[in-house]
Amino acid sequence: MRNIRADRITIRPDETSHLYIRNKTALTGEAEMYYFDLYAMWKGQASVDLAADVQAAGEYQVALCCSVPGKPAAVRVSAGKSEVAAAIGKTWGVWTGEDKRDYNFERVTLPGTLRLREGPVTISVHATTGKKPKSLNVSSIELTPVRAQKALAAREAAALAERPSPAWFSQLGYGLMFHWQPGRSDLKGRTKLYQQMVNDFDVKRWADMIEDTGARYVFITANHGEPHFPAPLEFWEKIHPGSTTRRDLLAEMSYELERRSMRMCAYLNCPTFASLSTCRSMKKYVDLCCRMFEEVGSHYGPHLAAYWLDSFYQPYIKWGHLDIHTILKAARTGFDGRMIAFNHWAFPVPTQAQDFWAGEVFQTLAAAPDRKHYHDVSDSALFSAGAGNGLLYHALYSPDCNWGCGKIENGKIVDNPIWEAEMFGGHIKHCVQRGGAVTLNLGCLMDGSIAPATARWMRKIRKIVRG
Repeated sequence: MRNIRADRITIRPDETSHLYIRNKTALTGEAEMYYFDLYAMWKGQASVDLAADVQAAGEYQVALCCSVPGKPAAVRVSAGKSEVAAAIGKTWGVWTGEDKRDYNFERVTLPGTLRLREGPVTISVHATTGKKPKSLNVSSIELTPVRAQKALAAREAAALAERPSPAWFSQLGYGLMFHWQPGRSDLKGRTKLYQQMVNDFDVKRWADMIEDTGARYVFITANHGEPHFPAPLEFWEKIHPGSTTRRDLLAEMSYELERRSMRMCAYLNCPTFASLSTCRSMKKYVDLCCRMFEEVGSHYGPHLAAYWLDSFYQPYIKWGHLDIHTILKAARTGFDGRMIAFNHWAFPVPTQAQDFWAGEVFQTLAAAPDRKHYHDVSDSALFSAGAGNGLLYHALYSPDCNWGCGKIENGKIVDNPIWEAEMFGGHIKHCVQRGGAVTLNLGCLMDGSIAPATARWMRKIRKIVRG
Protein backbone atom coordinates (compact mmCIF):
# COMPACT_ATOMS: atom_id res chain seq x y z
CA MET A 1 0.00 0.00 0.00
CA ARG A 2 2.83 2.42 0.84
CA ASN A 3 4.15 2.14 -2.74
CA ILE A 4 0.77 2.72 -4.42
CA ARG A 5 0.65 6.26 -5.76
CA ALA A 6 0.98 8.21 -9.03
CA ASP A 7 2.79 11.41 -9.98
CA ARG A 8 0.18 12.37 -12.57
CA ILE A 9 -3.21 10.95 -13.54
CA THR A 10 -4.47 10.99 -17.13
CA ILE A 11 -7.92 12.57 -17.43
CA ARG A 12 -9.70 10.71 -20.21
CA PRO A 13 -12.55 11.98 -22.42
CA ASP A 14 -14.45 8.67 -22.29
CA GLU A 15 -14.22 7.69 -18.58
CA THR A 16 -14.65 9.13 -15.12
CA SER A 17 -11.17 9.95 -13.81
CA HIS A 18 -10.42 9.49 -10.10
CA LEU A 19 -7.85 11.84 -8.62
CA TYR A 20 -6.94 10.62 -5.13
CA ILE A 21 -5.65 13.12 -2.60
CA ARG A 22 -2.90 10.60 -1.80
CA ASN A 23 -1.28 11.73 -5.09
CA LYS A 24 -1.18 15.41 -4.06
CA THR A 25 1.63 17.67 -5.30
CA ALA A 26 1.00 20.28 -2.59
CA LEU A 27 -1.01 20.73 0.62
CA THR A 28 -1.08 24.18 2.21
CA GLY A 29 -2.92 25.69 5.15
CA GLU A 30 -4.82 24.06 7.98
CA ALA A 31 -5.08 20.48 6.74
CA GLU A 32 -3.06 17.28 7.03
CA MET A 33 -3.00 13.82 5.54
CA TYR A 34 -4.61 11.05 7.59
CA TYR A 35 -4.92 7.26 7.81
CA PHE A 36 -2.06 5.96 5.64
CA ASP A 37 -2.25 9.23 3.66
CA LEU A 38 -5.55 8.11 2.14
CA TYR A 39 -7.40 11.36 2.72
CA ALA A 40 -6.88 15.00 3.71
CA MET A 41 -8.35 16.28 6.95
CA TRP A 42 -9.33 19.96 7.15
CA LYS A 43 -9.44 22.03 10.33
CA GLY A 44 -9.73 25.53 8.91
CA GLN A 45 -8.70 27.03 5.58
CA ALA A 46 -6.51 24.93 3.27
CA SER A 47 -5.96 23.74 -0.28
CA VAL A 48 -4.65 20.63 -2.03
CA ASP A 49 -3.14 20.50 -5.54
CA LEU A 50 -3.18 17.49 -7.87
CA ALA A 51 -1.29 17.14 -11.16
CA ALA A 52 -2.98 15.62 -14.21
CA ASP A 53 -2.76 15.37 -17.99
CA VAL A 54 -5.96 16.09 -19.91
CA GLN A 55 -6.34 14.04 -23.11
CA ALA A 56 -9.10 16.20 -24.60
CA ALA A 57 -10.33 19.69 -23.75
CA GLY A 58 -13.93 19.93 -22.65
CA GLU A 59 -16.47 20.31 -19.87
CA TYR A 60 -16.19 17.98 -16.88
CA GLN A 61 -18.64 17.32 -14.07
CA VAL A 62 -16.96 17.40 -10.66
CA ALA A 63 -17.78 15.16 -7.70
CA LEU A 64 -16.03 15.24 -4.35
CA CYS A 65 -15.68 12.02 -2.32
CA CYS A 66 -15.74 13.43 1.17
CA SER A 67 -17.14 13.36 4.67
CA VAL A 68 -18.51 16.30 6.66
CA PRO A 69 -19.30 15.21 10.25
CA GLY A 70 -20.82 18.52 11.36
CA LYS A 71 -21.21 22.07 10.10
CA PRO A 72 -21.19 22.70 6.31
CA ALA A 73 -17.85 23.20 4.56
CA ALA A 74 -17.30 25.79 1.81
CA VAL A 75 -15.52 24.01 -1.04
CA ARG A 76 -14.15 25.25 -4.35
CA VAL A 77 -12.47 23.14 -7.06
CA SER A 78 -10.46 25.00 -9.69
CA ALA A 79 -8.34 24.43 -12.78
CA GLY A 80 -6.80 27.59 -14.18
CA LYS A 81 -9.56 30.20 -14.48
CA SER A 82 -12.38 27.64 -14.34
CA GLU A 83 -13.94 26.67 -11.02
CA VAL A 84 -17.00 25.15 -9.34
CA ALA A 85 -18.06 25.69 -5.75
CA ALA A 86 -20.61 24.56 -3.16
CA ALA A 87 -21.38 24.47 0.54
CA ILE A 88 -21.30 20.77 1.47
CA GLY A 89 -23.52 19.77 4.38
CA LYS A 90 -23.31 16.84 6.78
CA THR A 91 -22.73 13.51 5.06
CA TRP A 92 -24.37 10.22 6.02
CA GLY A 93 -22.95 6.75 6.59
CA VAL A 94 -23.19 3.67 8.76
CA TRP A 95 -20.38 4.62 11.15
CA THR A 96 -21.74 5.63 14.54
CA GLY A 97 -19.97 7.33 17.46
CA GLU A 98 -18.29 10.72 17.50
CA ASP A 99 -14.82 9.26 16.88
CA LYS A 100 -15.88 7.53 13.63
CA ARG A 101 -18.23 10.03 11.95
CA ASP A 102 -15.38 11.26 9.74
CA TYR A 103 -15.52 7.83 8.05
CA ASN A 104 -18.99 8.57 6.66
CA PHE A 105 -17.87 9.43 3.14
CA GLU A 106 -20.31 10.20 0.34
CA ARG A 107 -20.04 11.30 -3.28
CA VAL A 108 -21.15 14.94 -3.59
CA THR A 109 -21.65 16.35 -7.10
CA LEU A 110 -20.83 20.05 -7.33
CA PRO A 111 -23.06 22.33 -9.46
CA GLY A 112 -21.79 23.45 -12.86
CA THR A 113 -18.86 22.07 -14.83
CA LEU A 114 -15.11 22.55 -14.91
CA ARG A 115 -13.59 23.63 -18.20
CA LEU A 116 -10.31 21.79 -18.79
CA ARG A 117 -7.77 22.51 -21.51
CA GLU A 118 -5.77 19.76 -23.19
CA GLY A 119 -2.37 18.99 -21.69
CA PRO A 120 -0.88 19.34 -18.19
CA VAL A 121 -3.16 20.86 -15.59
CA THR A 122 -3.27 21.42 -11.85
CA ILE A 123 -6.57 20.63 -10.13
CA SER A 124 -6.97 22.38 -6.77
CA VAL A 125 -9.38 21.77 -3.91
CA HIS A 126 -9.86 24.82 -1.68
CA ALA A 127 -12.01 24.61 1.44
CA THR A 128 -12.87 26.62 4.51
CA THR A 129 -14.21 24.81 7.56
CA GLY A 130 -14.50 25.22 11.29
CA LYS A 131 -11.39 24.85 13.46
CA LYS A 132 -12.39 21.44 14.78
CA PRO A 133 -10.18 18.61 13.41
CA LYS A 134 -11.79 16.47 10.67
CA SER A 135 -14.38 19.17 9.85
CA LEU A 136 -13.96 18.12 6.20
CA ASN A 137 -12.25 14.97 4.92
CA VAL A 138 -11.55 14.48 1.21
CA SER A 139 -10.35 11.23 -0.36
CA SER A 140 -10.67 12.01 -4.08
CA ILE A 141 -12.05 14.17 -6.88
CA GLU A 142 -13.97 12.54 -9.74
CA LEU A 143 -14.05 14.21 -13.15
CA THR A 144 -16.65 12.94 -15.62
CA PRO A 145 -16.58 14.26 -19.21
CA VAL A 146 -19.98 15.73 -20.07
CA ARG A 147 -19.70 14.33 -23.60
CA ALA A 148 -19.50 10.77 -22.23
CA GLN A 149 -22.19 10.95 -19.53
CA LYS A 150 -24.90 9.17 -21.53
CA ALA A 151 -22.61 6.34 -22.57
CA LEU A 152 -21.31 5.89 -19.02
CA ALA A 153 -24.85 5.89 -17.61
CA ALA A 154 -25.89 3.24 -20.15
CA ARG A 155 -22.96 1.05 -19.12
CA GLU A 156 -23.90 1.33 -15.44
CA ALA A 157 -27.52 0.50 -16.30
CA ALA A 158 -26.38 -2.61 -18.15
CA ALA A 159 -24.37 -3.71 -15.10
CA LEU A 160 -27.46 -3.24 -12.92
CA ALA A 161 -29.57 -5.30 -15.31
CA GLU A 162 -27.08 -8.18 -15.13
CA ARG A 163 -26.99 -8.34 -11.33
CA PRO A 164 -28.08 -11.64 -9.80
CA SER A 165 -30.89 -11.51 -7.29
CA PRO A 166 -29.48 -10.57 -3.86
CA ALA A 167 -32.25 -12.47 -2.07
CA TRP A 168 -30.33 -15.72 -1.45
CA PHE A 169 -27.47 -13.83 0.19
CA SER A 170 -29.54 -11.52 2.37
CA GLN A 171 -31.86 -14.36 3.38
CA LEU A 172 -28.93 -16.35 4.76
CA GLY A 173 -28.65 -13.62 7.37
CA TYR A 174 -25.17 -13.94 8.78
CA GLY A 175 -21.98 -15.78 8.03
CA LEU A 176 -18.29 -15.93 8.94
CA MET A 177 -14.93 -14.92 7.51
CA PHE A 178 -11.53 -16.31 8.44
CA HIS A 179 -8.14 -14.79 7.65
CA TRP A 180 -6.64 -18.28 7.62
CA GLN A 181 -3.23 -17.86 6.02
CA PRO A 182 0.52 -18.46 6.43
CA GLY A 183 1.74 -17.57 9.88
CA ARG A 184 -1.21 -18.96 11.81
CA SER A 185 0.05 -21.02 14.74
CA ASP A 186 -1.09 -23.73 17.12
CA LEU A 187 -1.62 -23.20 20.86
CA LYS A 188 2.11 -23.53 21.49
CA GLY A 189 2.93 -20.82 18.96
CA ARG A 190 4.33 -23.26 16.41
CA THR A 191 3.82 -22.64 12.69
CA LYS A 192 4.08 -24.76 9.54
CA LEU A 193 4.78 -24.17 5.89
CA TYR A 194 1.60 -23.23 4.04
CA GLN A 195 1.48 -26.45 2.02
CA GLN A 196 1.70 -28.47 5.24
CA MET A 197 -1.01 -26.32 6.87
CA VAL A 198 -3.28 -27.19 3.97
CA ASN A 199 -2.40 -30.90 4.02
CA ASP A 200 -3.08 -31.24 7.76
CA PHE A 201 -6.35 -29.30 7.85
CA ASP A 202 -9.31 -31.30 9.24
CA VAL A 203 -12.19 -30.09 7.07
CA LYS A 204 -14.95 -32.10 8.74
CA ARG A 205 -14.02 -30.87 12.21
CA TRP A 206 -13.90 -27.30 10.89
CA ALA A 207 -17.31 -27.61 9.20
CA ASP A 208 -18.79 -29.03 12.41
CA MET A 209 -17.51 -25.95 14.24
CA ILE A 210 -19.04 -23.64 11.61
CA GLU A 211 -22.39 -25.40 11.87
CA ASP A 212 -22.36 -24.88 15.63
CA THR A 213 -22.13 -21.09 15.15
CA GLY A 214 -25.36 -20.91 13.14
CA ALA A 215 -23.58 -19.28 10.19
CA ARG A 216 -24.99 -20.00 6.71
CA TYR A 217 -21.98 -18.98 4.62
CA VAL A 218 -18.19 -18.70 5.03
CA PHE A 219 -15.59 -16.47 3.38
CA ILE A 220 -12.19 -18.16 3.52
CA THR A 221 -9.06 -16.15 2.73
CA ALA A 222 -7.62 -17.71 -0.38
CA ASN A 223 -4.82 -15.13 -0.49
CA HIS A 224 -4.03 -11.96 1.45
CA GLY A 225 -0.59 -10.44 1.97
CA GLU A 226 1.06 -13.35 0.18
CA PRO A 227 -0.02 -14.80 -3.20
CA HIS A 228 -0.94 -18.27 -1.94
CA PHE A 229 -3.97 -20.36 -2.94
CA PRO A 230 -5.05 -23.66 -1.27
CA ALA A 231 -5.68 -25.61 -4.48
CA PRO A 232 -3.84 -26.90 -7.59
CA LEU A 233 -4.41 -24.00 -10.03
CA GLU A 234 -2.23 -24.02 -13.15
CA PHE A 235 -2.25 -20.31 -14.07
CA TRP A 236 -1.87 -19.20 -10.45
CA GLU A 237 1.12 -21.52 -10.06
CA LYS A 238 2.65 -20.14 -13.27
CA ILE A 239 2.46 -16.56 -11.96
CA HIS A 240 3.50 -17.45 -8.39
CA PRO A 241 5.52 -20.70 -8.41
CA GLY A 242 5.25 -22.67 -5.21
CA SER A 243 2.22 -20.77 -3.92
CA THR A 244 -0.47 -23.35 -4.73
CA THR A 245 -1.06 -26.76 -3.18
CA ARG A 246 -1.76 -30.29 -4.39
CA ARG A 247 -4.73 -30.64 -2.07
CA ASP A 248 -7.85 -28.79 -3.19
CA LEU A 249 -8.84 -27.52 0.23
CA LEU A 250 -11.49 -25.09 -1.04
CA ALA A 251 -13.29 -27.88 -2.90
CA GLU A 252 -13.36 -30.05 0.22
CA MET A 253 -14.54 -27.14 2.35
CA SER A 254 -17.30 -26.37 -0.13
CA TYR A 255 -18.46 -30.00 -0.14
CA GLU A 256 -18.64 -30.18 3.66
CA LEU A 257 -20.45 -26.86 3.93
CA GLU A 258 -22.98 -27.73 1.23
CA ARG A 259 -23.79 -30.99 3.03
CA ARG A 260 -24.85 -28.77 5.92
CA SER A 261 -26.84 -26.32 3.73
CA MET A 262 -24.15 -23.63 3.92
CA ARG A 263 -22.39 -21.74 1.10
CA MET A 264 -18.68 -21.43 0.38
CA CYS A 265 -17.30 -17.97 -0.50
CA ALA A 266 -13.80 -16.56 -0.95
CA TYR A 267 -11.80 -13.53 0.10
CA LEU A 268 -9.18 -12.53 -2.48
CA ASN A 269 -6.67 -9.69 -2.60
CA CYS A 270 -6.10 -8.88 -6.27
CA PRO A 271 -3.33 -6.28 -5.73
CA THR A 272 -1.29 -9.04 -4.09
CA PHE A 273 -1.95 -11.60 -6.84
CA ALA A 274 -1.36 -9.18 -9.73
CA SER A 275 1.56 -7.38 -8.03
CA LEU A 276 -0.05 -3.95 -8.29
CA SER A 277 2.91 -2.08 -6.80
CA THR A 278 5.19 -3.17 -9.67
CA CYS A 279 2.61 -3.65 -12.45
CA ARG A 280 3.33 -1.07 -15.15
CA SER A 281 -0.01 -0.85 -16.94
CA MET A 282 -3.69 -1.05 -16.12
CA LYS A 283 -4.21 -3.35 -19.11
CA LYS A 284 -1.68 -5.85 -17.76
CA TYR A 285 -3.22 -5.66 -14.28
CA VAL A 286 -6.75 -6.26 -15.60
CA ASP A 287 -5.56 -9.14 -17.79
CA LEU A 288 -3.89 -10.88 -14.84
CA CYS A 289 -6.96 -10.44 -12.64
CA CYS A 290 -9.31 -11.70 -15.35
CA ARG A 291 -7.25 -14.79 -16.15
CA MET A 292 -7.09 -15.61 -12.45
CA PHE A 293 -10.87 -15.19 -12.01
CA GLU A 294 -11.56 -17.26 -15.11
CA GLU A 295 -9.43 -20.11 -13.79
CA VAL A 296 -10.87 -20.02 -10.28
CA GLY A 297 -14.46 -19.61 -11.52
CA SER A 298 -14.20 -22.43 -14.04
CA HIS A 299 -12.65 -24.67 -11.41
CA TYR A 300 -15.34 -24.19 -8.72
CA GLY A 301 -18.43 -23.08 -10.68
CA PRO A 302 -21.53 -22.62 -8.47
CA HIS A 303 -19.71 -24.14 -5.49
CA LEU A 304 -18.09 -20.72 -4.99
CA ALA A 305 -21.06 -18.48 -4.17
CA ALA A 306 -19.48 -15.06 -3.54
CA TYR A 307 -16.29 -13.02 -3.57
CA TRP A 308 -15.18 -10.36 -1.09
CA LEU A 309 -12.43 -8.64 -3.10
CA ASP A 310 -10.09 -6.47 -1.09
CA SER A 311 -8.15 -3.26 -1.82
CA PHE A 312 -9.94 -2.24 -4.99
CA TYR A 313 -9.41 1.48 -4.40
CA GLN A 314 -5.66 0.95 -4.89
CA PRO A 315 -5.65 0.58 -8.71
CA TYR A 316 -7.74 3.77 -8.92
CA ILE A 317 -5.06 5.55 -6.87
CA LYS A 318 -2.35 4.32 -9.24
CA TRP A 319 -4.06 4.89 -12.61
CA GLY A 320 -7.19 6.95 -11.97
CA HIS A 321 -9.26 4.38 -13.86
CA LEU A 322 -9.97 0.66 -13.88
CA ASP A 323 -11.79 -1.56 -16.39
CA ILE A 324 -13.99 -2.91 -13.62
CA HIS A 325 -16.74 -4.13 -15.94
CA THR A 326 -14.33 -6.54 -17.64
CA ILE A 327 -13.10 -7.74 -14.23
CA LEU A 328 -16.68 -8.24 -13.02
CA LYS A 329 -17.52 -10.38 -16.06
CA ALA A 330 -14.48 -12.57 -15.39
CA ALA A 331 -15.36 -12.81 -11.68
CA ARG A 332 -18.71 -14.38 -12.58
CA THR A 333 -17.07 -17.12 -14.67
CA GLY A 334 -18.66 -20.48 -13.88
CA PHE A 335 -21.62 -19.04 -11.98
CA ASP A 336 -23.75 -16.09 -13.09
CA GLY A 337 -25.33 -15.91 -9.63
CA ARG A 338 -22.02 -15.30 -7.83
CA MET A 339 -22.25 -12.25 -5.55
CA ILE A 340 -19.37 -9.76 -5.82
CA ALA A 341 -18.12 -6.98 -3.55
CA PHE A 342 -15.16 -4.73 -4.43
CA ASN A 343 -13.81 -3.31 -1.18
CA HIS A 344 -13.23 0.47 -1.14
CA TRP A 345 -13.25 0.69 2.66
CA ALA A 346 -15.13 3.85 3.74
CA PHE A 347 -14.87 5.53 0.36
CA PRO A 348 -17.83 5.75 -2.08
CA VAL A 349 -17.95 2.85 -4.51
CA PRO A 350 -17.06 4.11 -8.02
CA THR A 351 -19.44 1.80 -9.86
CA GLN A 352 -22.63 -0.24 -9.58
CA ALA A 353 -20.86 -3.11 -11.35
CA GLN A 354 -20.96 -5.24 -8.18
CA ASP A 355 -23.63 -6.63 -5.87
CA PHE A 356 -23.12 -5.96 -2.17
CA TRP A 357 -21.23 -3.42 -0.10
CA ALA A 358 -17.96 -4.80 1.32
CA GLY A 359 -18.86 -2.99 4.56
CA GLU A 360 -15.50 -3.15 6.37
CA VAL A 361 -16.72 -1.55 9.61
CA PHE A 362 -14.34 -3.63 11.79
CA GLN A 363 -15.21 -2.97 15.45
CA THR A 364 -17.68 -0.09 15.10
CA LEU A 365 -21.35 -0.98 15.41
CA ALA A 366 -22.85 0.03 12.07
CA ALA A 367 -26.25 1.64 11.69
CA ALA A 368 -28.83 -0.98 10.71
CA PRO A 369 -31.02 -0.58 7.60
CA ASP A 370 -33.80 2.01 7.95
CA ARG A 371 -36.45 3.42 5.62
CA LYS A 372 -34.66 6.75 5.16
CA HIS A 373 -31.37 5.46 3.77
CA TYR A 374 -32.39 2.18 2.08
CA HIS A 375 -34.93 0.85 -0.37
CA ASP A 376 -36.30 -2.67 -0.65
CA VAL A 377 -35.62 -4.90 -3.66
CA SER A 378 -36.71 -8.56 -3.51
CA ASP A 379 -36.88 -8.38 0.30
CA SER A 380 -33.28 -7.11 0.36
CA ALA A 381 -32.08 -3.76 1.71
CA LEU A 382 -30.17 -1.66 -0.85
CA PHE A 383 -28.45 1.55 0.17
CA SER A 384 -29.99 4.76 -1.16
CA ALA A 385 -27.24 6.93 0.39
CA GLY A 386 -23.73 6.69 1.78
CA ALA A 387 -20.56 5.04 0.51
CA GLY A 388 -22.40 1.90 -0.61
CA ASN A 389 -25.21 3.73 -2.42
CA GLY A 390 -27.09 1.28 -4.67
CA LEU A 391 -25.61 -1.90 -3.18
CA LEU A 392 -26.98 -4.54 -0.83
CA TYR A 393 -26.50 -3.76 2.86
CA HIS A 394 -23.64 -5.80 4.28
CA ALA A 395 -21.53 -5.18 7.37
CA LEU A 396 -18.24 -6.96 8.07
CA TYR A 397 -17.17 -7.05 11.72
CA SER A 398 -14.11 -8.42 13.46
CA PRO A 399 -15.56 -8.87 16.96
CA ASP A 400 -12.77 -10.75 18.71
CA CYS A 401 -9.48 -9.96 16.97
CA ASN A 402 -7.61 -7.64 14.63
CA TRP A 403 -8.74 -9.53 11.48
CA GLY A 404 -6.62 -12.60 11.80
CA CYS A 405 -4.81 -14.65 14.39
CA GLY A 406 -6.19 -15.57 17.75
CA LYS A 407 -4.29 -14.27 20.79
CA ILE A 408 -2.50 -17.04 22.71
CA GLU A 409 -1.60 -16.89 26.39
CA ASN A 410 -0.32 -19.82 28.48
CA GLY A 411 -1.26 -22.33 25.78
CA LYS A 412 -4.81 -21.01 25.38
CA ILE A 413 -6.53 -18.86 22.77
CA VAL A 414 -7.99 -16.01 24.79
CA ASP A 415 -9.84 -13.90 22.23
CA ASN A 416 -13.03 -12.48 23.65
CA PRO A 417 -15.80 -10.70 21.67
CA ILE A 418 -16.02 -6.99 22.47
CA TRP A 419 -19.86 -6.90 22.46
CA GLU A 420 -22.38 -8.63 24.66
CA ALA A 421 -24.09 -11.45 22.75
CA GLU A 422 -27.59 -10.23 23.63
CA MET A 423 -26.98 -6.76 22.21
CA PHE A 424 -25.05 -7.84 19.14
CA GLY A 425 -27.36 -10.77 18.40
CA GLY A 426 -30.29 -8.35 18.49
CA HIS A 427 -28.42 -6.07 16.10
CA ILE A 428 -27.81 -8.92 13.63
CA LYS A 429 -31.43 -10.03 13.86
CA HIS A 430 -32.61 -6.49 13.15
CA CYS A 431 -30.32 -6.24 10.10
CA VAL A 432 -31.49 -9.62 8.80
CA GLN A 433 -35.17 -8.77 9.27
CA ARG A 434 -34.60 -5.58 7.26
CA GLY A 435 -33.00 -7.52 4.38
CA GLY A 436 -29.32 -7.00 5.15
CA ALA A 437 -26.42 -9.39 5.69
CA VAL A 438 -23.76 -9.47 8.41
CA THR A 439 -20.38 -11.23 8.32
CA LEU A 440 -18.22 -11.89 11.38
CA ASN A 441 -14.48 -12.27 10.89
CA LEU A 442 -13.29 -14.50 13.74
CA GLY A 443 -9.76 -15.08 14.96
CA CYS A 444 -8.52 -18.59 14.32
CA LEU A 445 -5.58 -20.90 14.88
CA MET A 446 -3.64 -22.95 12.35
CA ASP A 447 -6.20 -25.77 12.57
CA GLY A 448 -9.07 -23.33 11.97
CA SER A 449 -10.39 -23.46 15.54
CA ILE A 450 -11.70 -20.38 17.34
CA ALA A 451 -11.44 -19.22 20.96
CA PRO A 452 -13.72 -21.04 23.45
CA ALA A 453 -15.17 -17.69 24.55
CA THR A 454 -15.99 -16.85 20.93
CA ALA A 455 -17.59 -20.26 20.39
CA ARG A 456 -19.85 -19.74 23.42
CA TRP A 457 -20.68 -16.23 22.20
CA MET A 458 -21.59 -17.54 18.75
CA ARG A 459 -23.97 -20.14 20.23
CA LYS A 460 -25.81 -17.30 21.96
CA ILE A 461 -25.91 -15.35 18.69
CA ARG A 462 -27.31 -18.41 16.92
CA LYS A 463 -30.10 -18.79 19.47
CA ILE A 464 -31.05 -15.09 19.24
CA VAL A 465 -31.03 -14.91 15.44
CA ARG A 466 -32.05 -18.45 14.43
CA GLY A 467 -34.26 -19.30 17.42
